[in-house]
Amino acid sequence: DLAVEAFDAAIAARPDFIGARIGRVECLAARGSRETAKEESRRLIEQYPDSAEALLAYATLTATRDPAGALASLERASELAPRQLDVRKQTELLSLMLELQLVRNELEAARTTAERMARLLPGSPIALLASSRVALAKGDYTSATTELRRVVKAAPEFAQARFLFGVALAATGNLEQASTELTQAVRVAPELAEARQFLAQVRMRLDDPDGALRVLVPALESNQGSTRLNVLFDAAVAQAGLDTATIALLEEQLIRNPDNEALATQLAASYLHAGEPERALKMLDGRQAQGFESRREAVRLQALLATRGREAATRHALNIVEKFPNEPSAVILTASFLAHTGDLDGARRHLAQAVREDRPVPELSLALARIHVIAGRADEARRVLGQLLETDPTQERARIALAELELAAGNKARAREHLKHAIEAAKASVPARLLAIRLALDSNDVDAAQGELEEGLAAGANAFELNAGAGSAFLRHGRYHQAIAAFQQALAVDRSAVSLWFALGRAQMALAQYTAARDAFETARELRPGWLPAEGALAFLELQLGERDAALRRVEALKAERPDDAAVFALEGQIHASLREFRAAASAYDAAAARELTALIAVNAYQARLASDLPNPTEYLEKWLEQNPGDLSVRSVLADAYTRLGNRQKAIAQYEILVDKHPKHAAWLNNLAWLYF
Repeated sequence: DLAVEAFDAAIAARPDFIGARIGRVECLAARGSRETAKEESRRLIEQYPDSAEALLAYATLTATRDPAGALASLERASELAPRQLDVRKQTELLSLMLELQLVRNELEAARTTAERMARLLPGSPIALLASSRVALAKGDYTSATTELRRVVKAAPEFAQARFLFGVALAATGNLEQASTELTQAVRVAPELAEARQFLAQVRMRLDDPDGALRVLVPALESNQGSTRLNVLFDAAVAQAGLDTATIALLEEQLIRNPDNEALATQLAASYLHAGEPERALKMLDGRQAQGFESRREAVRLQALLATRGREAATRHALNIVEKFPNEPSAVILTASFLAHTGDLDGARRHLAQAVREDRPVPELSLALARIHVIAGRADEARRVLGQLLETDPTQERARIALAELELAAGNKARAREHLKHAIEAAKASVPARLLAIRLALDSNDVDAAQGELEEGLAAGANAFELNAGAGSAFLRHGRYHQAIAAFQQALAVDRSAVSLWFALGRAQMALAQYTAARDAFETARELRPGWLPAEGALAFLELQLGERDAALRRVEALKAERPDDAAVFALEGQIHASLREFRAAASAYDAAAARELTALIAVNAYQARLASDLPNPTEYLEKWLEQNPGDLSVRSVLADAYTRLGNRQKAIAQYEILVDKHPKHAAWLNNLAWLYF
């Protein structure tokens, strides 16, 4: 604020002082007023279209939302830069240009920019780094490795170079050496989250999940709330196995890092997943954590629900929102818990109280709209989203939410209109493009879907995210050739994406490309050793090839390795069910449910028992709903099950609950009407 005041004084004394005006823009952005900064920057380049520094400032502010426009500004600035900017500023300009060109997959343009940087800073580590990044993007890992080796030799403490060197080595299969280089990068720059997370992935590929956990522990404190970090940590815990040794490792790390609240939350979550909710609760209650942290309180609510029951957990959820009424994430957590336990009215009430119509908080408005949708109140959801857009027409998520709402209601024309506005406002928006692709595929227009993908990439959308999302959409709609092409494009950007190798294998398997599918699944398994989806896919591939015994041997080996893992026994049930061995499937699902009951296990167990004429087929559906009364999908299965079994009154009771939650659900209303007669 003091800097803004100083720049204002300088501008008042000399209105044409462009340096002061750019300084003011940078200060506004630094304190969070990015929209104001962006508008002032836009006016600045209108007034001074030939100022390289003004163009650079504008591009820096708009790079995320409008990469194509930012790149155009940078290209003009780069023409002016040699006469106007010093070497430091020129380096900043070329670095941002390179970044955007790589994001847009404009590899030839990126190569030209790297060459310009080499001429500006011949032989320097930063120029070599730029060249190596282009080589990495092209998949030329040999050249990238050679150049990065030169960089780290010339500048041993250049952490970013060591990180990329590790990435290149991992891509060529040199995992041990990659681990060494990434360890050095983390030593030099312990705050470099990307290096720490990639090192953890490499350690997991080396079948060293304990090492991965040790690497991730310090990142938990500095990156609390990072979804990617929490997912990676959970994956490492899963690979290590939720046994006493893994939990002892986490306990040991907490003793060494007693103030690491995020680690304490992870340990509590591990207790919870290991079937020890009482220990999880004791761990959290024994901490003196200050303020509100969403993941910690979510774990506490799950532990309370498991140990003290719904009433005690609900009291705590309500206490959260009373204690932190002005914290949007606290209100959203409470509402989500109430919705999960079946109290949609309570969830809606708390969110509605928190949403201010004159100045709505986007996260709260979007959460309220979701609850309205779950409750079958589409008109109310439209109203909430409309209010948000009236206050802030640039709210992309609200536009997309409205488009999804109209699409779900069958109003494709309205959905297209909302998407048109969203894409006009942000041509490189990945969520908007993906919804447009889905809309086209729902209309069986593959060419239009492919066109949306290509236009999004041309506009500068993130190539990895858009190709990955488009591939998933093509896969869901049975367009396997297009799915394979999109997944391969995404993997050309990031070959370490385990889920994409898995999805690629599914698409190839659907086209009977069994050798390619096996390679894809094996790659996924290599990237994440012990990952059950990959093991399961390989088992089903073996079944497809008539190798029944090989598939069952694979499952037996998994059971021996992971005797307490419910998912392994559920996989065994799925394999027996696919072979129409329903009694064996039911037995496997019993074993799975004894370890951990999930919605999918409950539904599959019901189907297996029904198919094999075993008694009490609805047992697990009923147990699941006792613990999760808000799960309307499972309740719908139970209602249908009672109808099939001739339990008319029980079926009516279930459909009445469903219709109370969704008064306009045509199928449930129709089924209930028939049961009444």
